Amino acid sequence: MNPNSDQAWTNRGVTLDKLKRYEEALSAYDRAIEINPNNERTRTRRGPTLDKLKRYKEALQADDRAIKINPNSDQAWINRGLTLDKLTIYEEALNAYDRAIEINPNNDFSWVHRGITLDKLKRYEEALKAYDRAIEINPNSHKSWLAYSFGLARLNRYEEALRACNRAVDIESNDLDTWLFRYRVLKNLKFNEEAFEAKKRIQYLIKKSDQSNLSKVVENTNKNKVSLLLKIKCIPWGKLFPTSFLLAIFLIVIEFVFFLTLSLI
Repeated sequence: MNPNSDQAWTNRGVTLDKLKRYEEALSAYDRAIEINPNNERTRTRRGPTLDKLKRYKEALQADDRAIKINPNSDQAWINRGLTLDKLTIYEEALNAYDRAIEINPNNDFSWVHRGITLDKLKRYEEALKAYDRAIEINPNSHKSWLAYSFGLARLNRYEEALRACNRAVDIESNDLDTWLFRYRVLKNLKFNEEAFEAKKRIQYLIKKSDQSNLSKVVENTNKNKVSLLLKIKCIPWGKLFPTSFLLAIFLIVIEFVFFLTLSLI
């Protein structure tokens, strides 16, 4: 690797990012920026890496710097929207997605995240229209179909939600979040036999998941509810091995989880 090449350092950062070695990736991007402060690719990638490190205010500054270099980069505006979402600044996030869509109206990622933000703002009908547009652009997007299913269920349109969720399952048949949500929709429709089969599928997916993946999902579950249900159900914390413990959590959680956090999809 040429130590004086900003592109080489950026490529190194991208590789480290894919390996989830985010601190090292950030160091590589910083070195690239030292060599060339106006490298748009480096600047655009730095913000999302800071996001993954939960350094959101720094990420927002990085996103703004990328936009300053190229105000017509839809990806930079999307990144800004994602960061603002994490900071719960939803109106500004929506403005960022709208700007990305102005630049590139055919990016389904912009549209689905616009819908997710509208959902958080309780503008549910508008959210559905955004999901519709995302699906129109890319009918094979698992994320868009699952988000669409969430949106329909939120409006009590459960049969439509089930159809959308089934489409998401067709695209990604081993996604745990999708099966958890499908289970809840089936229960709401009182399709108990299908719900039972969905529950068995969830058990299978949990058992085959590696420990790190399960830990990540549990991290994003409401811990107060989990702790309370464990207490009510008298599940002995200390007598369970880690995987069994996580399995027990999920078999309880699926009884009440209806809307999972969309950061998991």
